[in-house]
Amino acid sequence: MKYGLALEGGGARGAYHIGAVKALLENGYEFDAVVGTSIGAVNAAFIAQGDIEEVYKMWSTLTFSDLFDIEDDKIRNAMNMNLDISTVKYLSKKLSKAIKDKGINTLKMRKLLDEKIDEKKLRKSDMKFGLVTYCLSDRNGEELLIDDMEDGKVIDYIMASSNLPVFKRVKVNDKNYVDGGVYDNCPVHLLEKIGIKDAIVIRTYKRMRIRNYKEILKRGNVSMHMIEPIDALPNILNFETNNLNEQLKLGYFDAMKMIKDLDGIRYYIEPIAEEELINRIKNIPYDKMEEISSYTNTKLYVGENIKDIMKEKIIPYIASKTKTRNLETFKDCIYAIFENIALENNINRYKIYTFDEFIEQLKKQTSNIKNKAVKLLIENI
Repeated sequence: MKYGLALEGGGARGAYHIGAVKALLENGYEFDAVVGTSIGAVNAAFIAQGDIEEVYKMWSTLTFSDLFDIEDDKIRNAMNMNLDISTVKYLSKKLSKAIKDKGINTLKMRKLLDEKIDEKKLRKSDMKFGLVTYCLSDRNGEELLIDDMEDGKVIDYIMASSNLPVFKRVKVNDKNYVDGGVYDNCPVHLLEKIGIKDAIVIRTYKRMRIRNYKEILKRGNVSMHMIEPIDALPNILNFETNNLNEQLKLGYFDAMKMIKDLDGIRYYIEPIAEEELINRIKNIPYDKMEEISSYTNTKLYVGENIKDIMKEKIIPYIASKTKTRNLETFKDCIYAIFENIALENNINRYKIYTFDEFIEQLKKQTSNIKNKAVKLLIENI
């Protein structure tokens, strides 16, 4: 089955796209069309011309200075709020130049795209390539497929789609353009417009609305399969190599979660039936249940079944003390409790576990667990 692919804008978060697409391609997914906004347009071009390995390698080594005329250590200092005198003077000089030039210079970014993106390959691709940008001159959003772009202008339009408001204006045919995120940062509508029935949507902003989302759902012309981070991704200008490689891994495993319908909230666990988890809790020895109950200050009344109290009160109560919100099911509560311990103890996220393998990893950390109720749960489940 072939899909359409929509890539949301997000600057340095574009590494997340590529990690996800790598997982999709490894698992046999094929695409009739790939569209993007801003950095999504850049990545979409690489994908459409069949250069996923090339763009993956690029993201794994990319630095801020590869894209902009600024030293990496200076921008790193600024992002870490390490504003020594030399950094302040350097950045002040760069800011003054940007103001004088009416925006940050993007010539290095343009040079990179000229070297890496092949318009001829794009036009011959079996995948339709499209992007979203915004024409300031016409005050109009533009949803464009490659056939809508004049010969020799494709990279111009990709630059236009990626032109953040702080950048020096991009001109195409004497018209000024700005980043497509101003109009539609996640171009599902463009896929719907060209007749795609099944869309894989790779998000970079967890809570940003998709343009006309309710109307798209109401029309029902396209089914959307979301790959999205559970937490907000780092700053869109964080081009630190370590961060980009982290986003590549996160995108990969979040895509695997969708592909294999994995359990877990921030970890990746092979599916287990909720009923089995309930039975495991109910099979904890009675005296251990009472002890867990005592640590959570849960009152037990005559005639109450402690097994039911474990399921209905104690487990949800312990889960409520974690940082995970919007827990809808008993399974969600179990994972919130155990993943909280896993994160605190730096248990590797980037692996697909069976439930028992995950519990075994937690059991190795019981000496570090201060919450006695949780410690008993892990030892006895």
